[in-house]
Amino acid sequence: MFVLYAFLPESKKAFCVVWCVHLLLESISGKGDGAQAEGEAYGLMCQRRGYKHIADLGIFFSLLAVMFCMILMLSRFTVTSSPVHDVLPEIQTTERCVQTYNSRGQQEMLIITREPQRIVVMDWNNIEILLALGLADRIVLACMEPPHTTDLQERYPEEFAKIQKIAPERVSLEMILAAQPDLIFARQSAFSERRLQTTEWWHKRGVNTYIPVTSNTREKQTIEKELRYIRDVGIVFGCSERAEAIAADISAQIGQIREQTAGRRQDRVIVLEGAPSKYVINYNARWLVGDFLHALGARMVTDVQFRDAETLLVLDPDVIFVEYFDDTTASFADQLMRHPEYHSLKAVQEKRVYPIPVEFMYMPGLHTAKGLCLFAKGLYPDIEETLINSAPPS
Repeated sequence: MFVLYAFLPESKKAFCVVWCVHLLLESISGKGDGAQAEGEAYGLMCQRRGYKHIADLGIFFSLLAVMFCMILMLSRFTVTSSPVHDVLPEIQTTERCVQTYNSRGQQEMLIITREPQRIVVMDWNNIEILLALGLADRIVLACMEPPHTTDLQERYPEEFAKIQKIAPERVSLEMILAAQPDLIFARQSAFSERRLQTTEWWHKRGVNTYIPVTSNTREKQTIEKELRYIRDVGIVFGCSERAEAIAADISAQIGQIREQTAGRRQDRVIVLEGAPSKYVINYNARWLVGDFLHALGARMVTDVQFRDAETLLVLDPDVIFVEYFDDTTASFADQLMRHPEYHSLKAVQEKRVYPIPVEFMYMPGLHTAKGLCLFAKGLYPDIEETLINSAPPS
């Protein structure tokens, strides 16, 4: 009967309920011989035990319960037959999530329910990607050092002018608190008790933290992670289409470089940092430079890290790349070439020692293709220079 009721028109449903109640009352008050005799016996028993009205009360409450169920049933079918939006308006959600890390390097998910409006951002590469995405008006504090400050100002003059405040990378905790951020965008190394406090410390105060996937040096860094970094930033700040366009353009440039270097000789390479007259430290394959060399068909001489000149002399690579940070350290490659201790090296004798700016080999982000191109030119000087301008697409 309930199934039949569901398909009745609205004008007939009320009549159906009344008819069902009528049948129920008639069955309860039926005067059949068997039913009457049973009812009289039950009544006599109740009278003897002092329960004179309990039978009538049971029937009354049973009837009441059945009627209540029928009313609920009528109400249910009447509501659900209406359009859903008449009952519960559709809720538009902007919830998004990306992978990030806490201060201990453990993976977490950053859930975005509202686009960040007051951003404190550290490191030139993180600042640049926000400028490229047109988000400078949300930056309440940008922390970076020369020459990156001048470089970004020259390449993004309109966006750079929208940044509310510029501070040194070693910014104080008090200055960040005064900026009242709703999100802090920085490398993992920034979040410690000795610097800007831990990620947990900020979360307890209602401030989100975003450490990109390329910042965690405990994990292997790759070209694909650099492209993911760009896409993730687009998700966090609500600019996915723009970020995807930039990532796609860089990916296409990388593909062109790989095509030009496919099938070339496999040089034995070492990538160094440090002052050659004092010390040298090599990068191993888990760093981004390892993936760069793999993409270009070259290989690292060793995946074991060393810190001494003697090991470098024994390994004697075909090509040496030397990282530098600024104008002072830019001379490290030249120092290696001129230092008597390294004259026997094959790379020195053939003048295949090349300086590489750190921004093109560690978290290069928008400059990933340019970084790969610099390594390609060192390995294969005759290839075409297809990537001179590292600015993102307009």
